[in-house]
Amino acid sequence: MIARGSAESQTIGICRVLCIFFMMNVHIDPGPVESSIVHGGAFSWVGAVWIDFLGRTSVAALSLISGYLLVRNGAAHGFPGFARRRFVALILPMLTWNLLYCFAVVLVAAIEGKPVPREFTSTLSAVSSLTGLAGPTENLSLFFLRDIFVASLVAYGIQPLLRRFPLPVLGLVALLAVFELTEPVIFRPSILLFVCLGVVAAQRVDSLSDLVLPRRLVPCLLAVGAALFLCHVTGLGARGFGVAIEDILRRLLLSAGVITLATQLAETWAGARIVPFEERIFETYLMHAALFHAVWAIWRRTIGGAAGPSYLVFFLFAPVVAVVAGQAVGAVTDHLAPPLRIALRGHARLATPPRAATRASAPGVRRP
Repeated sequence: MIARGSAESQTIGICRVLCIFFMMNVHIDPGPVESSIVHGGAFSWVGAVWIDFLGRTSVAALSLISGYLLVRNGAAHGFPGFARRRFVALILPMLTWNLLYCFAVVLVAAIEGKPVPREFTSTLSAVSSLTGLAGPTENLSLFFLRDIFVASLVAYGIQPLLRRFPLPVLGLVALLAVFELTEPVIFRPSILLFVCLGVVAAQRVDSLSDLVLPRRLVPCLLAVGAALFLCHVTGLGARGFGVAIEDILRRLLLSAGVITLATQLAETWAGARIVPFEERIFETYLMHAALFHAVWAIWRRTIGGAAGPSYLVFFLFAPVVAVVAGQAVGAVTDHLAPPLRIALRGHARLATPPRAATRASAPGVRRP
């Protein structure tokens, strides 16, 4: 069990804050479906870095951390207890916020005199849109929670195999990810791979910081770098399953980078400033897509569309606004009854305000 407030807890907190912050960039309106200054425009490189590299690959780092915590915090509960705790922590708030999102979609359609969206016209499609049972949730940003829940249950069940035969089992899971053979159990197959990597890591190191020690990290980075180079020079990464292989390798590199960065920040003044936001970063994640939709609708009508230079400001500051809004929603949630707090954030404990938490932890950190 990882103690709250420990160096490892701080490292994991920093990882979560950084990854969720970058993940939110993937869902900023209007997205890649519409040409914009960061999608095909003058600042396409910004979209490529923030969305395709930092945003999408942050999913891998969060999945790896989830697998690591599965061993550190979940092993003592037994499978039924673990599944129950994961359901309450992940699926219950997903259902709550997705239900609110679905209600808002139907309400907006009614106000604008538009027909009810097609996904709500039948019971089966409505249930699937809410739960992600047979496909993406209505709020696509929450679909990750459904997959990470299922991947965690699978990884928990195969823990003994991962301990005894790590390379063969990871190889098999990697094949499933490369050839996308996990649907409809898990719709994003690389999530299962990185959860399993986190499990194996937790079984073999004493702490997360041990995972990125130079004697372990450097050989792995060299191997991944060489594999990426081969994909590039052979053209494998541009066709068929090679695309998936290159994508997984990039995610491995970023995951190592995020964990290394978090480990270094954990003992600094900057890290002490970041860690407290982890208390409410999950609320930020749960609400960010709906917030982006609302703010974008106002921005588009009052300031300008996605093709203009003003959109770059919207794109860069939207995640910051989401973090601030998440802190406000978390503060309101703290005053609700415990059952409502559980439904909205997956647990009933009260969050520590960032400023107070920073004051409490500041004496023990190294200032620049």
